[in-house]
Amino acid sequence: MGFGPGLCAIAANRLAGDDCWAEQESTLYNTSTIIKMGDWLLDNLPAIGEALGSLFALPAIGRVVGKAGEAAVRWVTQRFESK
Repeated sequence: MGFGPGLCAIAANRLAGDDCWAEQESTLYNTSTIIKMGDWLLDNLPAIGEALGSLFALPAIGRVVGKAGEAAVRWVTQRFESK
């Protein structure tokens, strides 16, 4: 499994001590982005639903969702709990 270019850039900038990390980090934890992108993926690519559920079950992703806030946690629970 690979990482998207955006996440790789964030990691590289963080390792390099780049000052724009805070801005990128706030985007990473953006509740609206998590929900909109997750909904789009599930609605438009239903075949990846199980894989996406497995991704959201990973502890690292759980920490990201937790930092995004209660609405993101609720969305993940509602979308994947019964699957």
